[in-house]
Amino acid sequence: MELRTLSYFLAIAREGSLTRAAKALHVTQPTLSRQLASLEKEFGQQLYLRSHTGIRLTQAGEILRGYAASIVELSDKAEDALSLTEREISGPVYLGLGETAAVGILAEAMERVRAEHPGVTFRLHSGTSADLMDSLVAGALDFLLECDVRPHHDLNELDLPHADEWGIVMRTDDPLADRASLAIDDLAGRDLILSRQEMRTERGDHTSDSLSLTSRLASIGHMVASFTLAYNTRFLVKAGIGVAAVYDGLMEVGGDTGLVFVPLEEPAKGPDATPQRYLARHGLLWRKVMLSKQAQVFLDVVRELCKEPGE
Repeated sequence: MELRTLSYFLAIAREGSLTRAAKALHVTQPTLSRQLASLEKEFGQQLYLRSHTGIRLTQAGEILRGYAASIVELSDKAEDALSLTEREISGPVYLGLGETAAVGILAEAMERVRAEHPGVTFRLHSGTSADLMDSLVAGALDFLLECDVRPHHDLNELDLPHADEWGIVMRTDDPLADRASLAIDDLAGRDLILSRQEMRTERGDHTSDSLSLTSRLASIGHMVASFTLAYNTRFLVKAGIGVAAVYDGLMEVGGDTGLVFVPLEEPAKGPDATPQRYLARHGLLWRKVMLSKQAQVFLDVVRELCKEPGE
């Protein structure tokens, strides 16, 4: 199995056509067909099907595409690292990012790194922490910003000085829209739009590991849709499909949006207790291996930012 053949296979999966893939790769169509035939022979399985609409991957092809993408990207990373001179710091840093305002800390670090080392670039992959974790462990990512960070004994971890507040985005005509805050039980029986990311919740100084916030919501309501990134979810809320549990600031609310964000709050337990908001804290993860020069420079800057007053 050659890297070139895997690259050809990925091009066909991406273009959906042998003709377009051959043009993008600057090879002839017969050459491309021969390479793919050899790949299918090597695995002993059909990897794609032809039809009048183009190319469609088989189940085996879909499985191979995931592995092939990781293999090719790892090869590119190795080539980038080995091409650097001893004195030069340049090349890409690969980041997996959950959807949180904590990305602003990393963005500031990127700006400072590039001011000192203009040859350093950043390749961002967005999604849930669960979706991106495999890429980090496999080495396709240098770092992962994990939302609601958990302990990982086999990974390095840096806590980021930022907490996101959980709440519910709903239409302004919702019966609960004028509330200052909501308890989980207020959403009993409601149609809910929830993140695929299994989250724990932090209430004050106590973290609950027994049941995630999304699991608690799903247990009392009806999960009608799930999402990985929140941006498109606002259209579902506007359409009246359900209310969405998200971090504050991930959806535009107020003004003429027709939407409002109401914080989730744990009711006070006892006469002297105060209600506690649900907060999610985040961390930067990386493998316990030697980082590339550019990745190490980026990490050093992030560490300095985390120590600065006011962060």
